[in-house]
Amino acid sequence: VIWFVVPPLVQQSAKFAETLPGLVNGVNEQWHGLKGFVEQNGLQPQIDSLMNNVREQASGWAASFGANILGSIGSLASFLASAFLVLVLTFLMLLEGQEWMERLWRLYRDEQRRDHHKVLVGKIYNVVTGYIVGQLTVSGIGSLCAGAFVFGMSWFIPEIAANLAMPTILLVFLLSLIPMFGATIAGVVVGLMLMLNSVSAGVIYLIYFVIYQQIENNFIAPVIQGKKVELSALAILVAVTVGLYVGGLVGGVVAIPIAGSLKVLMDDYLAHNRGPQVPPRRSPLKKALKKVAETKPAE
Repeated sequence: VIWFVVPPLVQQSAKFAETLPGLVNGVNEQWHGLKGFVEQNGLQPQIDSLMNNVREQASGWAASFGANILGSIGSLASFLASAFLVLVLTFLMLLEGQEWMERLWRLYRDEQRRDHHKVLVGKIYNVVTGYIVGQLTVSGIGSLCAGAFVFGMSWFIPEIAANLAMPTILLVFLLSLIPMFGATIAGVVVGLMLMLNSVSAGVIYLIYFVIYQQIENNFIAPVIQGKKVELSALAILVAVTVGLYVGGLVGGVVAIPIAGSLKVLMDDYLAHNRGPQVPPRRSPLKKALKKVAETKPAE
């Protein structure tokens, strides 16, 4: 993955650095055309102040650019390591989980309680696996479609290299695993990456992204995921926000399965701890009217 992703990103960054002087020269040429207008209206002091502020901001940004790049690489490496650890633990639990569960069930002495807990664990298992499999499938479809779209643009827009499809697939797949916000972040990041080479390509990709999101949200995701978790939009938003705050990107990924499991436990608790239902009281007037309606006239 690193072999396919890192070289295109480095190549495009170097290409952007090469085209930067040309952009600056273009701005200077346009500035000479506007210089007469500025001198006629006495705007030179304001322009000088603005340019000084821009130079100061650019110097500060250039000084911190290396630190920001290293920090971003470190964050990405930490996320990949955490994701790999989660995958390994999931694989090991799938291999040994059945054996451990059998040992746990043998500790129960109350057979009725054991059967009830088995049903409860089965519901939680269905919620978690249904969400994970569905989310991976939706993310995989979205990433492959995005990569194919970028690869197709490389045939019509010479500035777009075909090898940008691989970073697009990886970025869209990883970021779209984050519920609610991930797909939007992925679309913006890929759009900006394409704009470094061609502004028109970036705009075209953003238009594609908006259209695809409508298709995914209204057709692909409902068909694949269905109602595996059965959480409201507010509950999902709260769960994702808390997950991102507590555990970062990994916390945002696992927030919805955990919230779905807690909902299963809460529903079971409420179902077994409800008080006796009291039938609604009827007013004397309703009782009298009912008796009159039920009384048949004497023949």
